[in-house]
Amino acid sequence: MDRPDPLPVLRTLCTLAAFLLPLLHACAPSLPPPAPTHVAPLGGTPTVAPSSVPTGASPLCGPPETARCTELAVSMWERSGPSASLPLLSEACTSGSSHACLFLGRLLLAGRGVTHDESKALELLLRACEQNLLQACKALQTHLASRERAGQSRPEPLTSKRFSAELDCLQGKAMACNSLGHSFAEATQGYPRDPVRAVRYFDRGCALGEPLLCANLGIMVAAGRGIGANPERARQLFDESCRAGEGTGCGALARLYLDGRSVTKDLRRALELYERGCSLGTGNVCASLGNLHYYGDKGFPRDFPRAATAFRKGCDVGSDLACANLGLSYDYGDGIGRDPVKARELYQRACGNHQAYGCIRIDMTNDRQRGVPHDPTRAAVVYRSRCDARSGPACAALGILYDDAKGVPHDDDRKTQLLRQACQLGYHKACEYLQEAGVAVTPP
Repeated sequence: MDRPDPLPVLRTLCTLAAFLLPLLHACAPSLPPPAPTHVAPLGGTPTVAPSSVPTGASPLCGPPETARCTELAVSMWERSGPSASLPLLSEACTSGSSHACLFLGRLLLAGRGVTHDESKALELLLRACEQNLLQACKALQTHLASRERAGQSRPEPLTSKRFSAELDCLQGKAMACNSLGHSFAEATQGYPRDPVRAVRYFDRGCALGEPLLCANLGIMVAAGRGIGANPERARQLFDESCRAGEGTGCGALARLYLDGRSVTKDLRRALELYERGCSLGTGNVCASLGNLHYYGDKGFPRDFPRAATAFRKGCDVGSDLACANLGLSYDYGDGIGRDPVKARELYQRACGNHQAYGCIRIDMTNDRQRGVPHDPTRAAVVYRSRCDARSGPACAALGILYDDAKGVPHDDDRKTQLLRQACQLGYHKACEYLQEAGVAVTPP
C-alpha cells in the first residue's frame, strides 16, 4: 500500500499555525507589555520601529521573554516565511534581543518579506554589534566591504566609524573600547551622550586588562553616571589601576584620600599617590599635584616652587591644564622667574587645545593692554565694577581671581557663581570652563 505524502498536510498545518499564533498571543491579556526600548537612530533620540516592518504583534516579547520570542519568530520564519515572523522579530528587537535585531537587520538588508531599507538595517546590525553579538559585527563588515568592492561609498560615515571601533573593541582592542566610552560619556565626535553605553565600553576594556579603562570605569562608578554610585567599588577600581601602573587611577585614588570618601582621610597618602601618578607620566595628575602645592588646599602649605615643578612636568607630557597653570606661575612669578611673554605662550597653547582656563587667561592679559592693572587686588576692583555692570568677561575674570587666590581669597563657591553669571551673560568661554569642571550649565 502506498504511503501518503505528508508534505501537503504539514504545509497546511504550518500555514494554520502561522495564522493562529498571533491570534493566540492577542488572547493573553495577563502578560504585561514590554518596556518600549526602541532602536535609536545614530546620533538621535529613540524612535518607533520602522514603518516598513509590520507592527501590531501582541506584547509577549518583553524581558525576560525576548529569547523565547526570538526563537519562536525564527521558527515561524523557517516554516512560513518572513511575513509571519516579522511582528515578533520587531518586538523582540525593540525589547533588547540582539539576535532578533541581527535577524531583522538581515531581512531589511535583503528586502525579504519587508521593504528594503539599508539605513535601518545597518542601524539594527550596529545595535546588535554593540550588544556584543560578533555575528552582527561580521555581517556589517561583509556588507560594507561589498559596497566598497562595488565602488559605492559607505552610507553613513558615523555608522562606519562606530562599527569599526566596535568591532575592534569586541576583538580585544581595549583602546577602541576607551575611545567609544569617552565618545558616549562626553557626547564627542558626533555620538549621543549615553553614560550607560560608556560604562559598558569601559567595563569591557577593564575586563581586557587595560588599567586606564578600569580607572575610567571607576570614575563613572564613583559619580553614579550610567550605573549606580558605589564608592567602595570605585576605590577598588582606582587601586587596581594604580597598582598596574596607570597614573589616572593613582590620581583618582588620591582624591578619595584627600576628601575622605570611602576611605579614612589621609593627606600624606594622598600626596604619595599624586606624586606616583605624576611620575607615571599622567599630565593631569601632575596638574592636580601642582594645584595642591599652589593653593595650599586641604591643610597643605603653599609651596610655589614645587607647584611650578609639577606644572612643568605635566605640561611636558601634554596636559593643557598643566600648561595653563604653568603660565599662571610665569604670569605672577610664583616659584619661578616672572615672564609675561612665556605666560602668554602657555595660555595660548592651552587655549589652542580648547582648554577654557587658558582662553579666559588670554582675555585677561589682553585686558591689561586696555588699562586693567596687573596687580590682582586692583584688578579685582575693576572687574567687580564691570561685572556689576553686566559684563560677562569681567565676571569670568573675577571668578578666575577667586579661583587663583589673586587679590581675593580662594573661594570655589564664589568662583562658580561668577562663572555661571558670565555664562548666562553670553560669555561662552565661562560656559566651557564650567562644563570642563563637570558643572551643569545651560548656555543662553
